[in-house]
Amino acid sequence: MNKLNPIYFGALIGIFLLSSSGLLAQKGEELKLWHQEHAKSWMMQV
Repeated sequence: MNKLNPIYFGALIGIFLLSSSGLLAQKGEELKLWHQEHAKSWMMQV
């Protein structure tokens, strides 16, 4: 009972993300840039 159902948890996250999509739009570019830098450094290590 105290184990979270992954599907239910995912739905909660989805609703939260939709409700904060304005904030996500602002953070989206930052996240993209961070991901690109992270991917570059990861590719260099491989």
